[in-house]
Amino acid sequence: IANINYMEKNKLVDKSRKSGEYLMGRLSEFSNPSGKGLCVGFNTRNPNLKRACRENGLLMDAFGGRAVLFPALDVSREEINKAVEIIKNNSSV
Repeated sequence: IANINYMEKNKLVDKSRKSGEYLMGRLSEFSNPSGKGLCVGFNTRNPNLKRACRENGLLMDAFGGRAVLFPALDVSREEINKAVEIIKNNSSV
């Protein structure tokens, strides 16, 4: 119950919806971005993207030609921007 109270008090559901919309907008330059809330993914042809991003401080998952992000509910726009830059910089690694 404490978790739910914290989420309600800090409006994390609404914040995650808005942050998810922002993240989807930032990922629009990648192939076929999709998702709901902050669970978003996009197509990738780079089998090493997951490793390259991890080596640059971004944890993500990738499987079957799809990269997936699961940021924290309280992720900031600055953190989203940094994540997208890491992806961009490592897309062709």
